Amino acid sequence: MVNGLTLGSVYGLIAIGYTMVYGIIGMINFAHG
Repeated sequence: MVNGLTLGSVYGLIAIGYTMVYGIIGMINFAHG
């Protein structure tokens, strides 16, 4: 149970990180484009 919650939290943080990175890259591309 604890392992499942830990994995869920880690995957959530990774997903949020990727979303933020792609958002920033998209903003930079939009500003340059």
